[in-house]
Amino acid sequence: MFYLAGMTRVGWLLLFDALLWGVLIVSAIVPWFVTGKLRVARRIVRWESEFGPMAGDDLSIEYAVTNHGRLPAVFVTVRYRYEDASVDGEHDALMVAWLNPGRSAKMVSTARFEKRGLQSLPVLSAEASLPFGLFRRKTNVADEVEQLVLPRAYPMELLELAGLTGIADAGQAAVRAGMNVVGSRRYVPGDPLRSMHWRNSARLAEPYVKEYEDTPDDALSIFFQAEPRGTAGREAVEDAIRVAASVGVRACASGGRVRVTAGPLDRQFTEPGLLLRDLAALPYETGPGLHERLAGLTDRSRVLAIVSADDRASLDVVFAAVKAHPDATVVVRHLTGDAGDASPHRTGGVRLDGVNTIDLYPGQLEAALRRLESAGFGPDTGVGKVESGAFSLGVSPAGAD
Repeated sequence: MFYLAGMTRVGWLLLFDALLWGVLIVSAIVPWFVTGKLRVARRIVRWESEFGPMAGDDLSIEYAVTNHGRLPAVFVTVRYRYEDASVDGEHDALMVAWLNPGRSAKMVSTARFEKRGLQSLPVLSAEASLPFGLFRRKTNVADEVEQLVLPRAYPMELLELAGLTGIADAGQAAVRAGMNVVGSRRYVPGDPLRSMHWRNSARLAEPYVKEYEDTPDDALSIFFQAEPRGTAGREAVEDAIRVAASVGVRACASGGRVRVTAGPLDRQFTEPGLLLRDLAALPYETGPGLHERLAGLTDRSRVLAIVSADDRASLDVVFAAVKAHPDATVVVRHLTGDAGDASPHRTGGVRLDGVNTIDLYPGQLEAALRRLESAGFGPDTGVGKVESGAFSLGVSPAGAD
């Protein structure tokens, strides 16, 4: 058109050519100015749990769009696709129809985190193609942010916790072995080498050992493997974390003290929020062996152990350690089947002697928690208790007495 207008010098061709050039220039410049001055801030404004955003719960994310430019933002699309962030969102974009310079607009969208842990919300981008749609400009308007998502804790108000309440304010005593490190002292003959405080020993040029906080006998101890093992892998670990979160929150909320031992985590809790945050950040790693940690249980210890049915080594260690404890319960996470299924994974060649057991099948976590809730912790629960020399995990099929 430019060539023809220049050769023929026809007026309407010259006018049409000028209009085309104007359309091209405006289409290239306007999106640049509009999107270049937009900024978006996002934050979670509502969630269902009282402790923070929890996996599987609906939550509301607020997007505050601000126009810092001199031109109005017209028909700008802000995209926040979360396909790679384990977030199930109600929408994947929002539309800014008109936003004057210096003004802000807030919009709320419903989303759901599918997994616990530190989740990354990706970069937000703004797109504009006005006024004629010939050019499209895309620019980032918000950086990537991270959000700690708590594991889902199911309500267990009916769980019997007799003897676990009223100990949160118990005095702390420094002992030679325990869970939480409260200080250090000089080494004396007879102290175990595993208690050496190497940092203080190097700093003070003489051997020091750790001092621990004494664990009350009536505290609830929860044990499970954080390292994915066997066929179930990470799904078994996640089910164990949900069981620990549900029981631990109930115990802490009742004024009790809970010790959680899994992988690198070995800590006592009296606050549900701290318990959930530590479980949310728990990595898929191994820690000190279960045999070493379970060896320190006292006769009065209340124990909840969660173990996968295909983890033979952990099964042997757990049942050998807890069979002498009347206040011990073992949750066995099977690979397939349901409460009425005679699966080969139910046996595995392990002999159980008087151990209270609860079966956990894939996709039936709430059913297992209800059985655990009705059983409680103690020598007279009767749920899933195995007679000496026999092997029969779990409870009767659904609907049976």
